[in-house]
Amino acid sequence: MKKKDFFSVFIFSFAFFFGFTQSVKIQFDHISNEYKVEKISSSNGDTNILITDNKSIGDPKQFVINKTFSQTTFVNKVVEHMKSVSKSYFFQFKDKITLEIPKEKLKYKDYSFIKPERQTLDKMIKGAIDLNNKDFEEYLTSIATDSSKNIFTKEEHFKFKKNSDNKVEFKNGENTLFIVDNEKNFYDNIYEKFETISDSLKKVLISKEAFNKIASLNVNDSYKISLGELYDEILKDSDYTFISNVVLSYPDNKKDSIYNISVRNNHDLKFYNLKFCNENLECKKSIKILYSSEKVIFKKIVNSFIKKIDTNFVHLNEDYMAELYLLVKAHNEKSIIKDAQKPYNKKIDSLVTAIENLATQYSGKLKLNKTIRVYRKKKPVQDTTFKVDYATLRFFNNKAKEIVVVGQLSNNSREFTVVNYQFSIPLRSFRNSLNFVPISPNDDDAHRLYLNYNDLFEYYPKDESSNYSARNKAYKIKADSTVVIEERKLMDYFTAVVFSDFLGLNNQNSNSILQAEGRIKIPIWIHNWSYFSILHSLYADINATIYNGFDDNSRFITPISVAVDSNDDNILLSATINNFDYIKYNNLNAGLGLDLINLELKGLSTEWSFGYGLRYYRAGLKHTKVEDGVDVVKRYQLNALTHEISTNFEIRPQLNFGADLNVAFNWLNGRGSVENLDILYNQQDDNDKKEVLRLQLNLYSKVNPNESNGGIYARIGGFYHIGAKDFYPQILVGYATNLSSFVNKFTKKE
Repeated sequence: MKKKDFFSVFIFSFAFFFGFTQSVKIQFDHISNEYKVEKISSSNGDTNILITDNKSIGDPKQFVINKTFSQTTFVNKVVEHMKSVSKSYFFQFKDKITLEIPKEKLKYKDYSFIKPERQTLDKMIKGAIDLNNKDFEEYLTSIATDSSKNIFTKEEHFKFKKNSDNKVEFKNGENTLFIVDNEKNFYDNIYEKFETISDSLKKVLISKEAFNKIASLNVNDSYKISLGELYDEILKDSDYTFISNVVLSYPDNKKDSIYNISVRNNHDLKFYNLKFCNENLECKKSIKILYSSEKVIFKKIVNSFIKKIDTNFVHLNEDYMAELYLLVKAHNEKSIIKDAQKPYNKKIDSLVTAIENLATQYSGKLKLNKTIRVYRKKKPVQDTTFKVDYATLRFFNNKAKEIVVVGQLSNNSREFTVVNYQFSIPLRSFRNSLNFVPISPNDDDAHRLYLNYNDLFEYYPKDESSNYSARNKAYKIKADSTVVIEERKLMDYFTAVVFSDFLGLNNQNSNSILQAEGRIKIPIWIHNWSYFSILHSLYADINATIYNGFDDNSRFITPISVAVDSNDDNILLSATINNFDYIKYNNLNAGLGLDLINLELKGLSTEWSFGYGLRYYRAGLKHTKVEDGVDVVKRYQLNALTHEISTNFEIRPQLNFGADLNVAFNWLNGRGSVENLDILYNQQDDNDKKEVLRLQLNLYSKVNPNESNGGIYARIGGFYHIGAKDFYPQILVGYATNLSSFVNKFTKKE
């Protein structure tokens, strides 16, 4: 028989595919309602609890607990919600009698119960009636004419009275309810007239003392212990993450057992535990397993653990064990990355809050003139003016990307809509006379007639403030009116990103799994003429490695050769590396630059720029020496500084999308190590050459563009060493705090 017949492993993407839940069933004393208290989901440390009543269709209650809840608070919270779940309570009495009492009638003075079944009501009456050890017919005969007898032990209002006609009346006080002919007749009438006599009858059937015991809705200690155990299991289990199901079998294949497999991580001490739970939620937890444990050790631990669950279980075979090992390893990697991101995410959140809460400042005031000159071939046209009605402007990255002016020519009553379809206007350019816009380029009524933006708008200081920084925002101005231009805050130019590099999941690559990056780009637009701008922006960026993965060995430079001190071979004098190693193994990458020229391709929502800058790389070098069978490791930090020329295509359509295609050329200049280690370069196959080409495609999209500037930041590209023809690829995906410079779509607040 094949081993595969004994067991199989099923991998599912959804936790608890087989519907396993953690729950207990609880009851109040003397009440037959059964309440199910169960965990239904768990996320980010919060656990959702659901309470339902099996007896009454009411309102299921759901609430959230976390580790701030004590066990006592949890138990009290459950009991409180149990009281509000049901619409009716089913009270239990002796002889298996059950009454349904509405929740709102739970005070003895005004309580009532739903009319029970005939058999139930008969039982209740017979249990309360006192016939002095006589049968019913005999008791009726024993009543003397014109006399009465109490028929309930603790109630004097209800009596049997024989009248002068020798008939027995059933009375409630002085009121005759009906004539009693025989026992069946008596119970028939009680049942028929129940609604009219129930208010009085209820005190006969249930004493105040007995009712109050029931109405207290007490949960006994055994049920509270069960709730406490559920609390412990839920909060302990909240640290575990389900990853797979496994079917364990016996050698004779007589039966199978399905188990859930979950993992709990301890990132501080770098180990994890496995937990196997069967269909009855009976769980066993493994010993600690180090993150660094290889597959061989993992296999021994898991097979030993399976035998502890049941000594008769068959071991998992190699294929399934390998699959489980890879699942656990992948989960641990993701969990470590998530944990490493937490402090950075907190800092990012604080940064976003600080940016959003800065007080609004103003750059200046923009006035729209009413009557302005008209130009042909950049010379004023005599006896013709343009009368403005209103204008709209939309600023993005310190430029008026969209300017629409509505008005009429003085010699033509037509209304013209003048649009800057050819190029955008930096705020600074409203104070020069270099930029013209055609009134209507394809219209004979305005053939070759132009307006000058310096005539259209006047830009004034606002109080003592005047600069060329404009917040991303749209404005509407009426002729001869002024609007105040909001200043773009300095931190609004900055974005922080936490990246994951998917290539870093392969330990054979030198890519870091988790990286943090900060970028700032400040458009300055020193000089602008039509499509062209000179010295248009300053930029800076810094990228640092947060987490390298389980195997740090692949994230350090390994020297090709080393030279040691002749007197002490523990002292490293020099190390030979490839020049490209500075980039492939960098743990810090920072740049500063200036875009020198810019060309706008407005129809394509694109700007091309050319710039110059400096870039710094820091990389780790590791040298391992074996002494007495033990690895002795020394680590060094190496530095490199490069000149960089770059060209960039900045794509900014008025959509929830943006992109940058960047090509840069670097000259790598090693600057040695802070530990006074000489760095030599491998000359074989041109590995010592300094020329490196960088190619990057950055893509951006806001997650919720109407409410926030945060969103997805992705990067595809890499570096190419021209000499050695070596390539270092990158595939990065991350979340950016502020994409206001990268996506030309405003939030509602803007």
